Amino acid sequence: MTSPRSGHVVFALPNGQVAIAGGTDGLGNTLASVEIFNPTVPSFTTAATALDTPRSDAAATELGAGRVLISGGWAQGGRLATMTIFTPCVP
Repeated sequence: MTSPRSGHVVFALPNGQVAIAGGTDGLGNTLASVEIFNPTVPSFTTAATALDTPRSDAAATELGAGRVLISGGWAQGGRLATMTIFTPCVP
């Protein structure tokens, strides 16, 4: 990974790559960044798009066509009761 993290969500992309989104870094900061793992190379790159809200320990539900519902989790201010539909822009 380009940014070590825990509490992230992981989901498969239609092109066979894997997205790793959000989480918490080693200093306890909640992340909005998204990384893409390409198992063919194998390598990690930072996605061009990030989550609209930094969050860790969220839930991810694949909606099809590359869209993912990211809901709940935690942020610096506490528990999140929000959700977003995320469409990763793969580099």
